Amino acid sequence: MAWNQKLALVVGCIIFCLLPARSWADSAQALFDQALAAESSGKLPEALDLLTRAAELEPDNSAVYNNRGVIYAHLEEYDAALEDFDRAASLAPENPGIYNNRGVVRREKGDVDGALKDFGMAVSLEPGHMDALFNRAALWEAQGEADKAYQDFKTILKRDPGNLRAHMGMGRIMLAAGSAKKAVKAFARALKVDSEDLKARKGLADSHFLAGDYKEALEDYRKALKREPSNAILLASSCSALIRIGKYEEAVADCTKASSVSRLRQKLSTIWALHGPS
Repeated sequence: MAWNQKLALVVGCIIFCLLPARSWADSAQALFDQALAAESSGKLPEALDLLTRAAELEPDNSAVYNNRGVIYAHLEEYDAALEDFDRAASLAPENPGIYNNRGVVRREKGDVDGALKDFGMAVSLEPGHMDALFNRAALWEAQGEADKAYQDFKTILKRDPGNLRAHMGMGRIMLAAGSAKKAVKAFARALKVDSEDLKARKGLADSHFLAGDYKEALEDYRKALKREPSNAILLASSCSALIRIGKYEEAVADCTKASSVSRLRQKLSTIWALHGPS
């Protein structure tokens, strides 16, 4: 009896997946199905136990180890997760999802080179593997390798032109590089995908500000403030834009609000530190 296939996204872009078209013993399949149900319900220890029992019945099935590795990763038992992903990769070396999963765990353990190697392997096996591309792009970006991150985001957008996260990534890279006009275009495209995305709106405003287009920046800061009127960063940014266009009274009002919010947050943090749970 063939096992049902499932593909789902979990924390850190680990993918929870099964291999297609393989007949397993009915008892092992039953345990595996129960494990999927337990994982979906958040019962991770139960899912772990069920997968371990399935592995005893089917010790050479990569899907058992791959999915048990995902559970271990959820539980932050990264060494155990790596052991399972290593075993899964040895059994199914052509499965890109396993390398992506192992890359996520290696990243969490601080093994940047190992993570990049695994994400690269996943992409080489499946050039359109979106999770691996995103994971690698994010890691390149975090390592300051903007050009390499840019290329991965570009690849994603060729395959999925309406991908919000990729447009956001392009915008961040252009903004960090000081390429204001290109950043404006990237964040504008992101807002075409989702006009309510607050980060995209702020990114567009910051890009306009960097370009010296202070009126446009102010307009976007105002739109963002309608969503989060007590956001100290947005208030301070709006204040800066108002100063640049000579609206000093309004600037003082926004700067005062930003300062008040910041002082309140500092006071609350102090109270929490003194009286919150230890």
